[in-house]
Amino acid sequence: MSRRWTSRLCAVVLACIGADVPFVAGADQGATRVRTIPYQRGISIASRLLEGDQVVLVQREESTEGLIFESEPAVAWYAAYSVGSSHAAVVLNVQGIHGTLADDGSWIYTEVLGTPSRVIFSSIPGVKKAQPMHLHYEHGGELQIGGCTVKAGVLLNLQIGGSYLVFFAWDSAGQFYPTRTIMEIHRGRLVDTWRSIKPVGKREPLDGVSLDRAVKEIQKAARQLTSPR
Repeated sequence: MSRRWTSRLCAVVLACIGADVPFVAGADQGATRVRTIPYQRGISIASRLLEGDQVVLVQREESTEGLIFESEPAVAWYAAYSVGSSHAAVVLNVQGIHGTLADDGSWIYTEVLGTPSRVIFSSIPGVKKAQPMHLHYEHGGELQIGGCTVKAGVLLNLQIGGSYLVFFAWDSAGQFYPTRTIMEIHRGRLVDTWRSIKPVGKREPLDGVSLDRAVKEIQKAARQLTSPR
């Protein structure tokens, strides 16, 4: 099956890309002032804010972590692919979401606090049902800096109190990070949380699939991955 990674930014196209040029949302007096700036490694966002900034968007080329397929793969194939690139998959009840600055202050990450209500598969010690966990997302985040709202990169579209299917892995620092697009669970079916910013006609293979079916295929793939060959 043919497939390719997308490296282009799958977000709303914004004016003034790559320039510190203000954009005012709306024509009336008092409208929100939005300014777009490019990411600059090693230069803190705080030092680049101007007096009167209300909303600042920090842009760099990001991926929404999803594969764009030339033809939609079977659910079983995609489940196997996702299991093979992850260390665990859980149904996560989200309890907190907050942005945090990178060490040099030039970028914003997102930290997600949640509790698994179901562990679908895991090769990570300590990942257990009802055991709180953190996810670290490095492709963007939102933070208040002074009186300004700063949004960097591609934001996660998660809600506190929501339930989500999350594939994730852990790195050498022991941080958990998502490996596939996070899917919302709505009335027993999976919904792509990034559906609104994907290119027209492109869908995640699990979008619209029942949670029961997805769990069955994921567990089957996990068994095959760990069984003797």
